Amino acid sequence: MTPATDPSTDDLDRRLIGELILDGRASYAALADKVGMSQAAVRARVLRLLGDHVVTITSRVDPQTVGIGVFSFVFLSITEPARTVAARISEIDEAVFVVCIAGRWSLVVEVRCTDHRHLLHVLDRIRGTEGVADLETVTAVDYLKAGTSGIAAEVFGQDVPRSLPSPVPADHPIDDIDLALIRALVTDGRATFADLAPVVGLSQAGARARVQRLLDEKIVTIHASVSAKALGLASFSALLVSVRGPSKPVLEQLCSKPEFTVVAAASGRFDAIGEVWCRDDEHFLDTLDGIRMLDGIADVQTGTYLEIVKEQYRL
Repeated sequence: MTPATDPSTDDLDRRLIGELILDGRASYAALADKVGMSQAAVRARVLRLLGDHVVTITSRVDPQTVGIGVFSFVFLSITEPARTVAARISEIDEAVFVVCIAGRWSLVVEVRCTDHRHLLHVLDRIRGTEGVADLETVTAVDYLKAGTSGIAAEVFGQDVPRSLPSPVPADHPIDDIDLALIRALVTDGRATFADLAPVVGLSQAGARARVQRLLDEKIVTIHASVSAKALGLASFSALLVSVRGPSKPVLEQLCSKPEFTVVAAASGRFDAIGEVWCRDDEHFLDTLDGIRMLDGIADVQTGTYLEIVKEQYRL
């Protein structure tokens, strides 16, 4: 796969993007050695890539670690213009991702809640939003893949292993200092220990030890998300998958496809939900045909993204 030319990035930028996909917290010295530039030049380029949101370095954590136990995707039928209803839904704090889509539904909304009682409250708010005619909910039970590293790895010719955060070990719980560090790393996955230390009132050595433990135990994983423009991609869709027989083998096959940036086992009418990123409509059609031909696939429904109205993930 060859990415389309992005006038805002050159070959050195793309080499740095590839290295950040492999290690989002790589030091400027390490990056300079990889690409054959001075640390000052590398630092300036990385800061520009981050500032322009070409690359976003953030941390991931098991949702229950920070008190978020339920992720659901709500598909809406509406009676008013999509942008109008989407703007109203965007006022709901728990609605972290709101997209106008093409297909059977007009909008898809990702909501993040503390528990199922909280989810029911949020769904009532969505149902009560002017212009909402009907909704269908799919709840994510387990995330098997999340992030752009797969499709980015193929574009940049790399092998990036899947890395998802683990639950907090029962025999080694986290405390308020750990939670504060996690929140800071979600905001900026490249935050230095000098940046983190005053946030939690520790020395740099103390902050380093805490962060290293969180990383070693995979309570926190660091990820580089790359903009679609930098990858030369222009087609995006939510996929709802019904499975025939055991779901695990099907989910593993979906995870192996680089176009999937999200794969989650689901409860409800569908057995899995995913998001695919493709170069163009032809690439999307080929990807969709390949998914339909997989063993165990009973049905696939799509919601092609037309416009992202809100994308504001939070802890």
